[in-house]
Amino acid sequence: MPQATSLAYLPDTARLEWAIDTVLHAPDAMPLDLARLTQLEEAKRGEVCFTPHPAVRLLQSDFPIDAIWRAVLSRDDGAMGAVDLNAGPVWLLIHRTPFGVEVDRLSAWQWRLAAALFAGRPLHAALEETPSSETYAWLATLLASGCFTAISLSDRPFD
Repeated sequence: MPQATSLAYLPDTARLEWAIDTVLHAPDAMPLDLARLTQLEEAKRGEVCFTPHPAVRLLQSDFPIDAIWRAVLSRDDGAMGAVDLNAGPVWLLIHRTPFGVEVDRLSAWQWRLAAALFAGRPLHAALEETPSSETYAWLATLLASGCFTAISLSDRPFD
């Protein structure tokens, strides 16, 4: 569509739609049993690598694609007109809950920590890369939200 070439945000909005559809139709999986973390020796806890849930995705865009998506979905021309394309980047967590797919806006450091963990980086390395006084609270939120299904140590499954 030649008329769509001027809409620089359109490819990222399509990526968001794709991520939402992928999360919606991802296979079910049991979230990580958090008691498994307590079974680890304290010295090994930093070496934990997490396996992301199949119904979780991260997305970054230079445009407020979440606001665009919500405005289009609700057919709200006023909301669409209020979208500031120059507001800066957004970092998104797309995940399935019992109530449907949620699209949550994250801070840059929250996204970096989640991205490192979802990529299989050891916990100690992910925490070192995202210094914040709130990192442990954010990690607890990711764990409690069921964003992971398993853990491993040094690329070995932990049973």
